[in-house]
Amino acid sequence: MLNEQQIALYQRNGFVNGGPVLDDETVEVLRAEVLRVIDERERTDIAQPVLCRDLNNNPASPIWQIVNIYEASPAFKELVTDSAIARMAAQLTDSNELRIWHDQIQYKPQAQGGRLHWHQDSPAWATLQPKNAQITAWV
Repeated sequence: MLNEQQIALYQRNGFVNGGPVLDDETVEVLRAEVLRVIDERERTDIAQPVLCRDLNNNPASPIWQIVNIYEASPAFKELVTDSAIARMAAQLTDSNELRIWHDQIQYKPQAQGGRLHWHQDSPAWATLQPKNAQITAWV
């Protein structure tokens, strides 16, 4: 749970570091799942995410985008339904109900991945109102 100071920081700055929410073992499982989903992206005999592509379109310096990885990974399904993360999001939006608009992984291999320039997603999500009800959770 977030404390009052963290919530005030979010309201003032538009972001807050909520601290660790996952243990090391869970992080390792999720890392392995990202690589598995990328490696198995062309298989037709298993569940796949909505999208799995190299945004850079360059095998030498990829930027992998995976949309709705939870559809292909039980571990990520657990993550997107994690009650601790949901409670923090509810605190920040002062909401009793939450809805996931977009689940996305952007993965760049260590010492190899391409450049992803600074940007804001909010202009692309103009249908979501009010604007302050949108949050992004970087896990």
